[in-house]
Amino acid sequence: MPRSARVQYEGARYHIINRGNYRKDLFRTHKTDQAFTDVLLEACERYQWSLHAYVLMSNHYHLCVETPQANLSDGMHWLQSTFANKFSRFSGERGHVFQGRYKSLIIEGDFGLLNVVDYIHLNPVRAGILPISQLKDYSNSSFPKYFSKYRHPNLKCEDFLAEAGGLSPTPGGMRSYHKRLKLIMEDSPQERDRLFKDLSRGWYIGSKKGKDLLRTKVEQGAAIASVDAKLELEAIRIENLLKACLKQLGKKQKDIEEDKKSAPWKLAIASHLKASTGIKNPQLCAHLNMGHPATMSKLVGIYNNSEKGKCPYAKQLKTLNN
Repeated sequence: MPRSARVQYEGARYHIINRGNYRKDLFRTHKTDQAFTDVLLEACERYQWSLHAYVLMSNHYHLCVETPQANLSDGMHWLQSTFANKFSRFSGERGHVFQGRYKSLIIEGDFGLLNVVDYIHLNPVRAGILPISQLKDYSNSSFPKYFSKYRHPNLKCEDFLAEAGGLSPTPGGMRSYHKRLKLIMEDSPQERDRLFKDLSRGWYIGSKKGKDLLRTKVEQGAAIASVDAKLELEAIRIENLLKACLKQLGKKQKDIEEDKKSAPWKLAIASHLKASTGIKNPQLCAHLNMGHPATMSKLVGIYNNSEKGKCPYAKQLKTLNN
């Protein structure tokens, strides 16, 4: 299984998911679910996280956290290892408690935050554990906690309630938010399920534009990215640069498909991309329909040595800002 992409930066928001090893039930007893909740809230205090939402199901959990400091990995390591030790003492079992690395999806914007919080709070209803009208009775969730005036200081509902229609962070605001959740469950179930699936896939919840801005943040050193994330963000940069090259030369997808594999304009773009990015030959051939990677590489080499200096397409591409 490929490793999940990881990106950390100040102020990042995440949808975090993990399951029990072999789908083992982790939260079937009050001892274990209370232990996880206590450890989670302590992690929020230790690492100064804002916890927008959480839910514990029988064999997995969902969190929506915001990290004012770029410390998700440190905090999650402490959270999961501390709970694993407690779980082992309660159960008398040994071995891995969780199935592996937790999944963390970066959330773009307040609208994305609201969708993830909705998704998390509705998990018990969608699983058929209780009806939407009784959601306040599901104690292993942040939802009922927000109706109390004395909730934990790291539990934060202000942002998602504001996005839900300017609701106030009060019991009255939560009652209005509960009505919103009821409407979500009643209206367009197919569209709701499609949207909710997207909230637990990949590693980024948001737009291509937002992911591209994140790429810039990584390049400028304002975000820490794993190798996996850097590869995907580099792929976005390559795609954007390819589009810019095509636009600069007045070429379209139809030209890629119909023109010769060795067309001078294709060689010019291939040369430009190879010089400006870490694109691999097979990717380049697939993007530009240039045949076999070895043949394309040989043609680009000849082009660079003898033709590029006088090629009008190369001169046009020189003006592009990479």
